[in-house]
Amino acid sequence: MGSIPLEITGQKHIELSYLAGFFDGEGCVLYDRIMVDNTNPYILEKYLIAFEGGRIYLKSPAGPNNRAGYRWVAYGNTARNALRKMMPYLMEKKEQALINLDILSHKASSPERSDMKKKLKQLKRVVYDGYEQPSGI
Repeated sequence: MGSIPLEITGQKHIELSYLAGFFDGEGCVLYDRIMVDNTNPYILEKYLIAFEGGRIYLKSPAGPNNRAGYRWVAYGNTARNALRKMMPYLMEKKEQALINLDILSHKASSPERSDMKKKLKQLKRVVYDGYEQPSGI
């Protein structure tokens, strides 16, 4: 995979880094799409604008004490565009994003794509056993 050309300055840089950080915490990378869930649709509108596409869906509350939620979903070129633009800022989901971009570059029936889907699924099952908070914090 080659380098990703970016021409980002000023406010655009700040906005993309914010959206990437938000995506790291609230987003999801699947083999054929990416999505972000939140209760604030105005935050999700920023994804529509920044990445020129996708769609926002209303999600029903999970229970009587829960608020309605919203989900921004992007497929195909919109998902690729979003991941490429967020890539320099991603931390938690960077490896998943790289695999997703690789998946989307192969034909649906290719054996490589099937193997990459399995790898992506494994990344979602990471358990941070043995984590100890650093001293002095």
